[in-house]
Amino acid sequence: MTVTPIDLLASSIHLHHGGEIHAVRRTDDAGQDGWQLTAFHAKTGADVHADHWEIRPEAEEVVSCLIGKIRLYLRLERPGQEEEEIRLTTAPAA
Repeated sequence: MTVTPIDLLASSIHLHHGGEIHAVRRTDDAGQDGWQLTAFHAKTGADVHADHWEIRPEAEEVVSCLIGKIRLYLRLERPGQEEEEIRLTTAPAA
């Protein structure tokens, strides 16, 4: 079997409902069934466009912090509800 390394910072991984998995360049449109896994390297708020909010009404997201820490602010759909702050950190080394 030939193993081909995938640069997760330049590619997205698509996990299809039927079990097929493949990597595509990050600039390609994902418009396919299943799920998409994308990794980002962020050192500052500018790296993750912290100056504006994103809305994902048709999707769910999993956010994982591999190194350092990150704060996420979740705004609920109904006006007047308070946003929720989520703080993610890495697990300490064993």
